[in-house]
Amino acid sequence: MPDNRFTRTIVLPNDLIPEIPIGKLYGCILAMLLAVGICLSSKAQGQVADSLLTLLKSNPAHDTMRVKLLVNIANSVVWNDAAEAMVYADQALEISRELGWQRGIASSLRQKGVTFYYMSDYLRALDVFQEALVAGETLPEKNLVPSIYNNMASIYAELEQYDKALEYYEAFLKSARETGQKAFEVIALTNIGVLYNDLDQPGKGIDYLDKSLVLAREANLANFVSAILNNLAIAYEAKNDFAEAIGFYHQAVEAAKEAGNKNAQASALNGISKLQLKQNDSAGAEANSLEALKLAREVNSLERQSDVWKTLSNVYELKGAGNRALDAYKRHISLRDSVLSQEKKTEITRKEMQFQMNKNQAVAEVELKRERLIRNVSVLGGMMLLLGSVLAYWMYKKRRDTLAMQQEADFKAKVAETELKVLLSQMNPHFIFNSLNSISDYISKHDTEKANHYLLKFSSLMRMTLESSERKEISLEEDLKLIETYLQIESMRLNHKFTYEIKIDPAIDVSNTLIPPLILQPFIENSIWHGISKKAGNGKISLEIKRDGDFIVYSVEDDGIGRQNAAKENKLHEHSMGTKISQNRISIINKLKGAEGDIRMIDKPEGLRVEVKLPLELVF
Repeated sequence: MPDNRFTRTIVLPNDLIPEIPIGKLYGCILAMLLAVGICLSSKAQGQVADSLLTLLKSNPAHDTMRVKLLVNIANSVVWNDAAEAMVYADQALEISRELGWQRGIASSLRQKGVTFYYMSDYLRALDVFQEALVAGETLPEKNLVPSIYNNMASIYAELEQYDKALEYYEAFLKSARETGQKAFEVIALTNIGVLYNDLDQPGKGIDYLDKSLVLAREANLANFVSAILNNLAIAYEAKNDFAEAIGFYHQAVEAAKEAGNKNAQASALNGISKLQLKQNDSAGAEANSLEALKLAREVNSLERQSDVWKTLSNVYELKGAGNRALDAYKRHISLRDSVLSQEKKTEITRKEMQFQMNKNQAVAEVELKRERLIRNVSVLGGMMLLLGSVLAYWMYKKRRDTLAMQQEADFKAKVAETELKVLLSQMNPHFIFNSLNSISDYISKHDTEKANHYLLKFSSLMRMTLESSERKEISLEEDLKLIETYLQIESMRLNHKFTYEIKIDPAIDVSNTLIPPLILQPFIENSIWHGISKKAGNGKISLEIKRDGDFIVYSVEDDGIGRQNAAKENKLHEHSMGTKISQNRISIINKLKGAEGDIRMIDKPEGLRVEVKLPLELVF
């Protein structure tokens, strides 16, 4: 997916000053009615907030006017301070419930949902939008419920539940056409077009975006035109129609200038620069990228700056300016990691919430069964003498079922907890710290070639690790590539203190064999850190993979100092943690697949041999 893609937007209300649209419309804050088509700057948005606060102070009564002011203040500050926006939205909701004003309740809940979205708390945003939908379904207003459908669709799209997102977008489009609201129709068509681009169906995306562009121009919605043009450029670029793509990028630049949207302008300029690179026009690409960087800095968009620095790195590489290319790439990595760390934090939070939800639901089901059992026993207490034997059997069966459910609940919790621990453990902070220090050391020694080589290896490993963490199984070929990259980086960091070899049984098709990602990484890491790195001389690590009937057997062998000497140095804590996580993963695989996988550790006179046995899983 292109780095400069546009995302989704929501609809705006008619009777209140509109809530900020969900999606990255490049900092364009819509604080006027949508029909006016005015896009305010951050400074103007602050002036709106100040004016609203002045009105709020002059209206202390808990009435509908104060609710409207609170919702609109929350809307005006949400881009800069989501926590402050939530305070105003909560106050609006509290007063609306005091008054019993259903419209205020629905609008306040909708604003809370928008605020949760900007806090990257998608699950809570979805919960609040669903509550707003229930509150708004009984209202006569024609725009509130459709706007909530659109907001929910945008969150489903963020969570990559595209079928659900398309269902809600189409419901929104149908409502917009039935009520004749052209602005809503523009938003619905644009969002559906972006969704098809996300699904790698640019042809369908172009159809919807073309219709959206025509309507936006007819309705004089200048604030949307640059976004639609940019998405059209991206879609044509995906179809390798570069002539059409660059034409739409230029139109997007002009439209963004007219709307005063610097972020949109920076994105379009960066898109032009990338196409110029494909045509070997380094001078034009550099000029456009530098202009894009200037605009991105003016609006303080870290994500856009990261994209532009990556393009500049490619520009300088094409021009043969190696040092400038490396410097630009390091800036890209630094800014990208700032964005990725927040995304990873959000993903971990989401997994933690899902884990708690699964665990609480499972425990609640068990508790409900237990309460029903007690109630049934009480009702049948008077019949104990007559039906003693029947009741005894029934209680035994019920207890057995309850225990089985409890075991199932514990297993689900163990699966969720193990997945979370694997995700958190795959990015070892000590390894990252040491690698970054090594890169810094090469740079300080002006060894640009080695620094660049190390950096490329390190960034490749980080990318592969993040991608594999989202999947339960990957091909053996992918996993071996990841492991070999890790071994190469560690070998470089330790000044080639060890060598390694990988032997694969000819009976194994590495591209057709599926394994859990990074199942061997903890053992290889232990061999390096606790075995060979403590050894006086150089060492060797041997990785062997062979087939044993319906199982695949891995062995990791080193000639390091061994477990007993490592224990004397109190260095086995990390080893035991990594081994415990791997044992839990294999235990889960055994239960799910009815297999008998295991881990064996064999002490040698010098070093350690670890054997991991897993059920053989093939793609076809």
